[in-house]
Amino acid sequence: MKEQDLSRDRILDQVNFTAQFSQLPQLKAELIPTPGTPKELPTTP
Repeated sequence: MKEQDLSRDRILDQVNFTAQFSQLPQLKAELIPTPGTPKELPTTP
């Protein structure tokens, strides 16, 4: 198991994961629609 951890860490270092991850935009929960919100319900005539 330790060997797998070292391999994973080595790969993450090679691709500069920490720097790339920090540049991702933050998730904004208010922009995620929740099931059953009025805008998702079909309109009836």
